[in-house]
Amino acid sequence: MKSSFFRSFFASPWFKRIRDRLFGARGDRDPAADKAGPRAFAWVRRAERKVAAEGGDLTETAKTGLWGEEIAARMLVEKGYSILGRRVLVGRRDELDIVALRGRDLVFVEVKTRSGEAFGRPSSAVDRRKRHALCRAAATFLRRSRYPDLFYRFDIVEVVGRRGASSPPVVRHLEDAFRFPVQWHFPVRRKRGRAEAKTPRTQ
Repeated sequence: MKSSFFRSFFASPWFKRIRDRLFGARGDRDPAADKAGPRAFAWVRRAERKVAAEGGDLTETAKTGLWGEEIAARMLVEKGYSILGRRVLVGRRDELDIVALRGRDLVFVEVKTRSGEAFGRPSSAVDRRKRHALCRAAATFLRRSRYPDLFYRFDIVEVVGRRGASSPPVVRHLEDAFRFPVQWHFPVRRKRGRAEAKTPRTQ
């Protein structure tokens, strides 16, 4: 009696609508996200919308940055990545440009947009201080996501061009551009009676 009740309850249309509103439609999610836990990334879109809602009049630099992030996101989707969030605020001062998922890789993407390369490649701006800030932001993201059972890595996407220009921008995807330093440790997760350490990619 109880089993038939629960089957009908979870199969009901209104339950599916509530589930999809909270966690996204099943067809829109990467299977790895479901394996990591349906609630793991439920907070990300809320953090993304909060950043967008702060709004106001944007400077030309901010508009160029958003343009570059849009191009980077489209490129990642074409390469088979699922975009979990963009401009994700994870603290008072920490933000992640793009968080993406492909297979077992959870990827934190830093997008650098420049009009030209007279002063060096855009990725050169991701110096030691910036990498430390990104590691700190990613660690906060992982904590809020309850340390999903995935591989973690950092990518950089370079976008070189101008908004509204007749020629398309140059886009470069630098996979595994840098890694968590070895001193970063994440909690151990117990699974099927044995402890399994988290697996960030370190250097």
